[in-house]
Amino acid sequence: ADISAIGVTGMLPAVILVDERGEAIRRSIQQNDARATRELDAFSAGMPEEVFLEITGTGYSQQLVGPKLMWLRDHEPEHFARARAVVGASDFITAKLTGTLQVEHNWALESGFVNLATGAYDERLVALAGIDPAWLPPIRRSEEVVGGLQPEAARHLGLPEGVPVVAGCADHVASAFVCGASSNGDLVIKFGGAADILLSSDAPVRDRRLFMDYHIVPGLYFPNGCMAAGGNLLNWILANLAGEEAARARAAGVSPHAWLDRAAESRRPELLFLPYILGEKTPLMDPHARGTLVGLGLHHTVADIWRAALEGIVFGMRHHVDTFLECGLTVTNVRAADGGAASDLWLQIAADVLERPVTRIDRHPGSSLGAAFVAAMGTGFLDDWSLIRSYAEPGRVFTP
Repeated sequence: ADISAIGVTGMLPAVILVDERGEAIRRSIQQNDARATRELDAFSAGMPEEVFLEITGTGYSQQLVGPKLMWLRDHEPEHFARARAVVGASDFITAKLTGTLQVEHNWALESGFVNLATGAYDERLVALAGIDPAWLPPIRRSEEVVGGLQPEAARHLGLPEGVPVVAGCADHVASAFVCGASSNGDLVIKFGGAADILLSSDAPVRDRRLFMDYHIVPGLYFPNGCMAAGGNLLNWILANLAGEEAARARAAGVSPHAWLDRAAESRRPELLFLPYILGEKTPLMDPHARGTLVGLGLHHTVADIWRAALEGIVFGMRHHVDTFLECGLTVTNVRAADGGAASDLWLQIAADVLERPVTRIDRHPGSSLGAAFVAAMGTGFLDDWSLIRSYAEPGRVFTP
């Protein structure tokens, strides 16, 4: 097939130091890395959180790039001294494809160095980290063509030179977009290893309980949250509490998740499971929070614990929806995606707890389709952002 354009997607805001040749100096630091706690304290001491929130749209958190750069300066001075720029994961790949260095606008925004209103770096924020402003590459919108495929990259990929490459997009933003979240009020809940909750909005939100991203569609925004525990909590139960049930399921040729779903369907919702086994990101922003199981009795089984975990994660999603509403936002519909959305029980619980119909997105293609769609829009192959709805496949609707 002919390749007309290329888009790259990746999680953010990863931190990749590059040298004068654009080569990575060390392994990347991921967005959920919490090593820079002391540096975060020092970073945040330079500006009241209310001011930081007004500028960036979000509060202080371990995801910010500045404290991680401060950690590298203090703990790996030899790497820090060689650095000439800092980029994100997909930006690094895009640079390898095109030979140009830039960052996609949501990496820039989530870095904590960008003014939400202007979309440009804010010198006050850069000064908090004490880094050279020259380290920060130009900011590009997702659909903006940043260059053509360079000869070496073309040889590696078996593609012709010069194929246009766009700046690309954040994976969680792209994934929500391809669920059809392209209008004000579209809510996407993602049942992955962690749990993402994204709301398409025609206005930005400034709230320390939430993360803030630009939408792929110009003029829209994606206020959003990420719960640290989702499917990883269920996997913990399987590994530590449900070994016997998992073995029976596999012997019967059934997924352990489906086996426990079936067992949990008939159990009464008597237990309360606070799912904070990894602390919590949004909306609590509390790395010290811990998981708690309340109400356990001798008559309960692992199926009761399983159901309580499903419920606890969805109550965390409800916490986000309530936060959106408190911010004056509108929720008009709910779409569910990712691996956990295959569970009928989980989506029925979601509809009951959210008190809204929940539509399963079938055969969700993930963020790669979002990157391809952005590339098509950026190069004129497509000309209407709403066409993304034709790629989303709505499935069963779960009603409260």
